[in-house]
Amino acid sequence: MVRSLSAKGVLESLLRRGEVASERVRDITLPASRIAGYPIRDAQAAAEFHETLKYAEKRGAIAVEWVRGYIGHELARVRLRDAPALARFLGRPFLPEQVDQAFEALDLGGLPQWLQGALSQLRESWLRGASRYALRVEDAGKLPLLIKAVRAIEALEPEGALDFRQFGARYLGDSKALRFLEAPLVALYRPRVGVELESREVLAQLNLVPLSQPVLLRGPLTVFDGEHRVDARVQPYVGVPGALLQSCALTAGPEYILTIENQSSFNEYTATFRDEGVVIYTAGFPVRALQAFYRRLTATSQAPVYHWGDTDVGGFRILKCLQQASAGITVHPHLMGLDEGEAFSTKQMDDLKRLLPINPAVDPLVLDMLERGTGRLEQEQIVARRVPVARPL
Repeated sequence: MVRSLSAKGVLESLLRRGEVASERVRDITLPASRIAGYPIRDAQAAAEFHETLKYAEKRGAIAVEWVRGYIGHELARVRLRDAPALARFLGRPFLPEQVDQAFEALDLGGLPQWLQGALSQLRESWLRGASRYALRVEDAGKLPLLIKAVRAIEALEPEGALDFRQFGARYLGDSKALRFLEAPLVALYRPRVGVELESREVLAQLNLVPLSQPVLLRGPLTVFDGEHRVDARVQPYVGVPGALLQSCALTAGPEYILTIENQSSFNEYTATFRDEGVVIYTAGFPVRALQAFYRRLTATSQAPVYHWGDTDVGGFRILKCLQQASAGITVHPHLMGLDEGEAFSTKQMDDLKRLLPINPAVDPLVLDMLERGTGRLEQEQIVARRVPVARPL
């Protein structure tokens, strides 16, 4: 019977140490001198405090040690005897048993090796009373659904993107399920796709987006579905579903390839300049399907490659992603090296440093911004200008 909140706090402290302790339980004690507010001056509160400790002692959970004082006996220390018994006395699960039950209920058959390793790390963290992958032991109920989500992600076709509600409804039985799994999924996959990425950028690497949109592009390309063909020279641009990107092929050598981060700048560029360049709207961080198309496009073309985006951490992070997907072709910054812009915060400066190296065409630009401490600019502030026709040096 727990009648004293002060006593409950003492017992909870002992139990937490007992659940994660590597030393023998009998060595876990709490001296009275370390109990806040003890000795208790209020007679009723003191009686309830001592009574609660005695009940726990009768249950075999603790041992209470006393010393003779000026007036009767005084509490010397409380010693933990049986941690599982103390958990039962407090009316809550015993941590190691709770962890065992959570993992015994899981279907771990056929999981990829990396996920098995992550689950082992999660179990070890929980046994130490710590959280991992944005999950605490209290979140154990999410594990079966999380594993189900990972199985589904690993089986997704690389060409098409799904929005969050589609993914939840089709693979998890609830269109809103990803809302509760986003943090642990991001924590699991971030080491695999890019530790510097933001949460939504990690999900984009998995082809999961808030709302699935066609890829907007323009240039000497043909999009076909086996029967119908669309000339992507259409002005100002065409929208291509992610599943059709794999059938999108060059019909002529483009003058250049330009990716643009934000749609308003993409709209302005494609409406202003009519040429034989391939212009692609990345919709922020490019999804995996777009990265695969971009890799094939840059590998089969001899055209110079550019990217135009914000001159902030996110903009250069996108450029670095495109560089990694560019089949080894250098991605040159377009309108991203102006001697203007707002100051970077200390955190933004640190984040920029962590992005380096990107490529030889971008690194000097970023280093100059870091030296100046300024240069942060949204690309919408800049009037669109055509990329150089000649191949950059």
